[in-house]
Amino acid sequence: DTKDFLAAQKAWIQYRNINCSVFEFSETSQNLASLYLCEARLTKARIRLLQSYLSCLKNGGASCDIWPLSTSVEPCNTKE
Repeated sequence: DTKDFLAAQKAWIQYRNINCSVFEFSETSQNLASLYLCEARLTKARIRLLQSYLSCLKNGGASCDIWPLSTSVEPCNTKE
């Protein structure tokens, strides 16, 4: 339901922000550009994942599953 989806999205955003902060904005590398690129990369991957899930549902998929989350997500510290 919508309430659960919104709660999941809020939790995912917290995960994304913390993950990128740890790997891209540490005490040794305070690079805001890297932080924002990390957040953008993970957000794009999340959008692809949700679009795939919605497409499955629209096509009548009785067993649509989003797990594993995404095997195509690149680590934050790689270049596009």
